[in-house]
Amino acid sequence: MNRLKIYIERLLLLVLTLFLVNGCEKRSETPEVVNLEEKEGKGPSLEELQKFLFEKLKGQKLVRNYGEDTGWTNLEFLEDGNFTGSYFGKIKNDGFDAGLTEYAWIWHRGEEIHTSDFKGKFKIVEQINDNIYKMKLDNFEITSEYGRYDDIYFNVDFALGIKPDADYYLYIPGTPASLLPNENSRLDKNYKKEDSKEDKTQGFIIWNKYEDEVFNQLAL
Repeated sequence: MNRLKIYIERLLLLVLTLFLVNGCEKRSETPEVVNLEEKEGKGPSLEELQKFLFEKLKGQKLVRNYGEDTGWTNLEFLEDGNFTGSYFGKIKNDGFDAGLTEYAWIWHRGEEIHTSDFKGKFKIVEQINDNIYKMKLDNFEITSEYGRYDDIYFNVDFALGIKPDADYYLYIPGTPASLLPNENSRLDKNYKKEDSKEDKTQGFIIWNKYEDEVFNQLAL
């Protein structure tokens, strides 16, 4: 009888132990970590952002110009980041000398004039924030024929403001001035009109950081 009692007590103790162990294991399981970003869905991909932004840029014109006699380079966007454009400048703007200065002065009382036509394509390589996007040139080509034409005009093989391996930053309209580089750059002085009451960018802006060149829509 005593043996039976001892056996039952041991059996109950074993059952109780198993129950407690199982309960502790369940409570000690690592709780499921929920990534809210994944749960709610991530933002658009870089490819989707590029498609959206280039759709907005299609048909837009941007110009590199800082006032009278500073040279003029314009970009006109087509589809998917493709663009065409032209350049107009003088020796004082780009430093190129085709040797026509004396002739131009004697016969036209003027200066030799530099021009070029080109085409290219941008691609977005990084989203800096919701307002700024880093771009690179996917390709760039001068389409005009190099050399002298029309007396004092000379087609050059470049366009001021465009350098094939430079980094370009696209600023969408309404970017707060606080997000500008504030590096005493040309961009800090060419992002809005003087009479603008809001301290934000006006129109699209492309900034060639390497050469500190600004393409904007203020002169259009």
